[in-house]
Amino acid sequence: MGSPCPQTAAAHFKLELAELEDRHHLTFDTYEEGKLTLEEYLGRVVFHQKRPFTRAEFRHFMFAQSKPYPEMIELIRKLRQSTD
Repeated sequence: MGSPCPQTAAAHFKLELAELEDRHHLTFDTYEEGKLTLEEYLGRVVFHQKRPFTRAEFRHFMFAQSKPYPEMIELIRKLRQSTD
């Protein structure tokens, strides 16, 4: 999925950017390595305190920010062709 953009999420959900970025930087590598689920990541970064929005709303926002990464798509396409 790639790194979610803390600045965009902070602005949209009216979160304190510095705190969100600190928590994101402390946690994202562990999440990206597959050692945390998305729910665990969100629990540590966003939902460590009560929020006026739900996890589902936050996840929906995150996924809506996802954009294709053409270079990665091409790499996977080439790798796939080389194994056929």
